[in-house]
Amino acid sequence: MKQMNLYVQQIVIKNMINPEGEILMKTNYKKIGLALALVAGFFVVYAMNLTALSTRRATVESMSGTVEVQKNGTSKWVAASKGMVLNEGDVVRTKSGSKVVIKLDDGSINQLTSLSTLTIQKLNRSLRGKDTGMDVEVGKSWNKVKKLDVARDKFNVGTPTAVAGVRGTYFSTEVEQSTDSTFDVFEGEVAVHQRNDPSYQVAVRQNHRTQVKQGATRPANASQIPADELQAGLANGIEGALDAGNAIYDLNIKIDPPALQPGAKATVTVQFLENGKAYNGAVTYILTLGGSATFLQNGAQTIEITSNEKGLAVLEITTTAREEITISADVQFQER
Repeated sequence: MKQMNLYVQQIVIKNMINPEGEILMKTNYKKIGLALALVAGFFVVYAMNLTALSTRRATVESMSGTVEVQKNGTSKWVAASKGMVLNEGDVVRTKSGSKVVIKLDDGSINQLTSLSTLTIQKLNRSLRGKDTGMDVEVGKSWNKVKKLDVARDKFNVGTPTAVAGVRGTYFSTEVEQSTDSTFDVFEGEVAVHQRNDPSYQVAVRQNHRTQVKQGATRPANASQIPADELQAGLANGIEGALDAGNAIYDLNIKIDPPALQPGAKATVTVQFLENGKAYNGAVTYILTLGGSATFLQNGAQTIEITSNEKGLAVLEITTTAREEITISADVQFQER
């Protein structure tokens, strides 16, 4: 049984009284991108002291079929291998029926499917933050981007016709032979603009897409992904290509309603995710409320509860005071 002792930072309810006497519970919600690497049975969080400028790296996490790499400054293509280090300027391509999963040093994941080519344009770190840039020349790229640490961090995925700016999300990018580009967003939000004109951006939120046609001056308005394509997309996403020992785990906590009268109740939904999808199995949560808030299930500030078989748990809370309420969480789950 693995245990994650988490402080759910920024899952904060700031109570304010409006003229009608309601406590307005403003949830400054921030999903935790844990991006924890399971190494030798332990969760390890990596830290690094910043210098004026430092290089970063990515690694080949897993692969199948024929995958080749052209190292920066060379013209020769060499066979990729698991654990191979990738640096800024390297190019990766997959042959027919092949795929590769690339893991960045911040825990973000990129998966290239069959007949795809990707260039690592930027992969550096400075006192201003991290700068990550991936260019998909052709084919399909799945991206699970860890929540960026600071506002100055950048993570962009480009195509011949467009650029997507990311703050932390799960999405795919597909470039056809015509260089038409499609961005499908499965979690979070992506801002897409025409490659040579960043002045006009289209915000693409969860379960929506945009396309940028060759020769178009701006992206198409975002539209909902058809249900059958959405289901197929999620089924063929990153999850199936990851080794279980290197999965990315997230914890979503939502509070509803955001406005609560004194003595009334709110519903807390806790969802454990593995590689951007609902965890397949039951997990145990130990949740603790700050301030004077209590769980209605037991009248206490701490509760231990087992989720359903998809990592979901639903509880109710109440509060009577105007104060800041925090939620901390321990998560226990069975290693696969």
